[in-house]
This record gives sequence, C-alpha cells and structure tokens, in this order.
Amino acid sequence: MNHYFLFHFQAILEALREKHQTDEENDKEINDKVLNRIGPKAEIEDMPFYRDYLAGFDVERAFYGYKLAAENGNSAATRDDLLMLFRFVVASFSSSYEILFDEETQSVDLSITVKSGGASLTKSIKELYTIQIIRLFEIYMNEQVELFALEYGDPEEFSEEAEEQQQMQQKIFERKVKEFLDNQE
Repeated sequence: MNHYFLFHFQAILEALREKHQTDEENDKEINDKVLNRIGPKAEIEDMPFYRDYLAGFDVERAFYGYKLAAENGNSAATRDDLLMLFRFVVASFSSSYEILFDEETQSVDLSITVKSGGASLTKSIKELYTIQIIRLFEIYMNEQVELFALEYGDPEEFSEEAEEQQQMQQKIFERKVKEFLDNQE
C-alpha cells in the first residue's frame, strides 16, 4: 500500500476534468473516453496507462536502498510521492532528466529539464516546493491521460509513433539507471 501525501489521484482527475471541459472536440473526447469513466474509488494503479506503461519504470527497484534527496527538500512529499513523481518524469515525452547523486548525503535526485519554445528550465526535484510538485503531478498525469485517450480513440495512429516513443523512454531509463549504478560501485 502506497502512502501518498501530495499525490491525490482523484483530486488530480477532478482538476483534469475541469481543464478538459471546453468546446474543443479533443477536450470533450478526453473527458468522455477517459476521465468521466474513472470511478470515485479508483486508484492510479487501476488505470491501464499505469499498468501498461508507467509501472514498467521500476523506480522503487532502481533506487532501492538509496535515500531520495527531496525527502529533506522544500516539500512535504513522502517517499511514495517522490517515487511516483520519478516515475512520471522518466516516462514523460515532454521533459528530459538526469539522475543525480549527492555524495555528502548519499541520496538520489532527478534533474528535470523542460523546453518550451526557445527557452528551457532545469530544476532538481529537491529544489521544488510542495505546490510545484502538485502541479507537476497534474501536468504529467494530463500527458498520460491524453496519450491514453489517443490510444483508446485511434489505436492504429497511436501504435506507430507513441509506442515507439514509449519503448525509447524505457530504454533511456534502463540505460541511465545502469550508468548510475555502475558509477556507485
């Protein structure tokens, strides 16, 4: 059983339902095909996008035995919150990351880079405040919900490009974890 303090699946779903209540066809489709079909007692682990994709990023095993730097950071995040955020980050198509290790505290962190237009922003998770972590949960969950809606709505279109990208994200994660662990020996 996970012990989340910041990651509230149902609250994030409600925020996404409100976000997608527009006249745009794509938003209506996301609400109709995905968000409105999720029951009030559902957990993220029940979701196909979690089982079929996100769960494949085994961050618990990758960082087992390591303290997470953000556990003493600026937020009230629990280890389970941070592991969920790590999972979202490494699975994301919209950002890149590096695995960091702090020798002094013997802890692991992720440095996240987001590019928008010509600008980019890089921050480590331990630098984030509670509200920023909550917002990242919403952003990354929205990304996964939109991908799932595409897969559900048009599996042929999805299966080509997005499936290749998902496989690439998994390979990148595995390579980065291997490099991280090799450097710790």
